[in-house]
This record gives sequence, structure tokens and C-alpha cells, in this order.
Amino acid sequence: MADGVERGFKLSTMITAYPQIFPAWWEAFIVLAEQGGDLPRILRLLHRYIAERTSLRLQFFSALMTPALTAAAGTIAICVFLFGVLPRIVEYVVSMGALLPGPLGWYINHERLLLTALTLLMTLLFLAALIVAQYFKTSRGRLFLDQCRLRVPAFGILIRKYELLRIVHGLKIVVGQGASIPMGLETLARSMANLCVRQGLLDAAVDLDHGVPIPEALAAIPVLSPAGAQIVSVGWASGQLELMLDRYFERLTLEIIQDARDSVGIILHITLMVVALFVTFVLVAFYATLFIGLLQVSGFPKS
Repeated sequence: MADGVERGFKLSTMITAYPQIFPAWWEAFIVLAEQGGDLPRILRLLHRYIAERTSLRLQFFSALMTPALTAAAGTIAICVFLFGVLPRIVEYVVSMGALLPGPLGWYINHERLLLTALTLLMTLLFLAALIVAQYFKTSRGRLFLDQCRLRVPAFGILIRKYELLRIVHGLKIVVGQGASIPMGLETLARSMANLCVRQGLLDAAVDLDHGVPIPEALAAIPVLSPAGAQIVSVGWASGQLELMLDRYFERLTLEIIQDARDSVGIILHITLMVVALFVTFVLVAFYATLFIGLLQVSGFPKS
């Protein structure tokens, strides 16, 4: 990149040559910075945004590790018990002449059938995942997937605020270069990966060009709350939009951190409940009947 810039190429042109390193939305902001002559400031803002986004992701995924490891450990332990420990115990008890009633006896008699059904189910799920993945590559599939992302339980609000964080930061950069709000929204739309958010930004820009008031026009953006639209409107009217967006950006960052902790806490509790219920089922359904079999071997009356 340095060699290209020294040979006279623009920085925005060199960035497009490395899409695996620089996201597509960088080009739009770098072009505005080159036109406005304030490239160092824009690069500092982009660096700050990337640093804060990386910090948010690290905090989220580090917090998500606890429920993920809990679920994985519970699943492994249950599989080892069902397909490793339990068959040996049952083989020993049956060899001593016991008849295993209830779910345990049914499980032992149909163990191969269950394994075959489980293999078939996993194969069908894999094929279904391939079909769904192909559908999501189409425009309608991507739109449907982006809509679901914004509405998914527990994480939907987190995803919406994360998209809003990008909009607030990008709008602050664009407005700082002297661009109007409609132009800033159009620039942001080209940088958004979520099709719902992108279309909302374009619709808001068109409404603003037609004289629609800012709060009403910004209502077309699915991730922007009425309070956020009012902040933009008041900031634009008072001439302090960049300052208000900067404060809004800081507030959103804190809210995302708190929402991430809450979402991870919900997932952790659900994971622990599922593992506990499954373990309880195993204890009641299998160990109780296994105990009956041991009583039969010892000659204890069935009654």
C-alpha cells in the first residue's frame, strides 16, 4: 500500500486491493476523507471504532465461553454414560440373570436402532443445513436472514444496537466532513451488510430529500429508536450533531456491554437448566430401573 501511495495512487484505491484486510465500508469513508482533506482525523476515528468493536467482541465471546463449555461438558458426559458406561453395567447385571424393566430395558433392546436413527437424523439435519445455506445465498434468503437476526430472542436487541453503533459512528464521520444527513445516510447504506438496515437508510435519505422531518424520516431505519432519531434531529438543529453523536456512541457502547452480559447470563441459566433436567431424567429413568435389576439379582422380593 505504501508503494502504491508513493506512486500516486489514492489510499481509497489501494484499500480496495486488499478486501481480505479492509472491510468494504472503509472505502466510502476514506473517499470522503480524501475529498474533505481531513484524512488523519478520519483514520483516528476509524481506529477508535475498530478498537472498541474488537473490545466488545472479545468481552462477548469470553463471556459466552462459560455456557458453551458447560453445554459441551454436559453433552460429552451424557454421551459417555449412555454409550460407554451404561452398556457395560447392564451387560454385567444381565449376565447375572436380571431382567431390566422400564426405559432401561427398552433402551438396551433397541440400542442399535437408536444409533441408526440418530445417524439418520444427523444426516438429514446436515442435508437440511446445506439446502438452507443455499437459500440464504439468494437475495430473498439474505433479506429473510437479516430480518431474523434483528428479531432473534435474547440476541436481537444486541445485534440491533451493534448495527446502530456502526450507523452512529459512520454518521459522525460523514457529518464531520461537512456532508448533509441524506448524503451521510446514503454513504452509510453502501457500507452496511444487513439488507434491512441498508434499505432503511436509503429510504430515510429519500424522505429527507423530499422534506420529511428528520424524526419521521429516520423512523424508516429499523435499528434506530425514536429517542435516537430525536438526538439526531436536535443535534442537527443546534449545530452540535457531531458532539451529540459522540456522546450517543459512548452510551451505546456501555449499553451493548451490559446487554451482552445479560444475554450471556440468560443463555447460561438455560444451559444449566437443560443439562440438569436431562441428568435428572437419566438418574430417574435408568438408575431406578437398574436398581430394580440389582434387587432381582440379589433375590430381594419384587414387591
